[in-house]
Amino acid sequence: MKLPSNKASGLILSIIILSTGIITYSNYKDQNPNEEGQVVAGQVSVDSQINNTDTDTDGDGLLDWEESLWGTDPLKYDTDDDGTSDQNEINTNRDPLVAGPNDENIDLEEKIISQIQTRNLDEDGLTNKVANSFATTYFNTRSGGELTAEQKNSLVNQISQKAIEEIGISPIYKISSIETFDANSDEENLITYTDLYLANQVNILNLIIKNYQNPNYTTLGNNIIAISSNLISIKVPQQILNQHLDLSNNYYQLGLVIKSFEREEEDPLYAMLSLRTYEELQNKIEDINSQISNFLEESGIILGDNGIEIKND
Repeated sequence: MKLPSNKASGLILSIIILSTGIITYSNYKDQNPNEEGQVVAGQVSVDSQINNTDTDTDGDGLLDWEESLWGTDPLKYDTDDDGTSDQNEINTNRDPLVAGPNDENIDLEEKIISQIQTRNLDEDGLTNKVANSFATTYFNTRSGGELTAEQKNSLVNQISQKAIEEIGISPIYKISSIETFDANSDEENLITYTDLYLANQVNILNLIIKNYQNPNYTTLGNNIIAISSNLISIKVPQQILNQHLDLSNNYYQLGLVIKSFEREEEDPLYAMLSLRTYEELQNKIEDINSQISNFLEESGIILGDNGIEIKND
């Protein structure tokens, strides 16, 4: 599986960083001190994280997403205004959120990792697991010295790839499950197939329209999975056996993905990557339906006033 685009990697990073509870993103570029007078959030919008994963807005040596992880201000070279850059303070075990010189804080990394656990996330969810893995890997890698640009890019890619692999959904239907016929010599079954194929397509469209009016992704997902089962039970033309099998499996996978949208609050990363998978499946389904429609048209199928008929040359 190919790695996600830079934009997708940035969005994954943004969600992971949000899950740590270190920073609250907004579009306002203000500095908001917490109750202890520390600057908690240098305001950099999520858009800046999405568009580029190697930006260092304030030029202090920490990338914007690193600043978000540490809790420093991505717009200030020296967050706590004590004369030392954020990166230098971190590299010398000083707290970049507390003005020095008496700001030694060798436990800063442990504090940041512990804050991941305070978020209202599904403990076994993808967001929580990846956030823990990301933070731990990042800090462990830094223990050997400052990370190079190559190391940072590698870390982002590894985490992104791991997250994507976690939501892989395998097809369940096999060719052996499908009964077939020869469309060239069995017009009656070809008409029946067309009728059932179109009816299921219309049912899916109606379900999606209904869900827009009253969203319930669990119900919608279960209904689409049921339709995938209906499709696999149809007697299929031998000539489009593989396309029909792929269509049934793609609808099954689509149903599972749609159900996962309900997990947005407790597992935002899983929901976000599920949306990415949803778009990929939709494109595949559109392509398969186009192939099946072309086959039916070439086989002489027409939709007339008397229903589905076969045009005889």
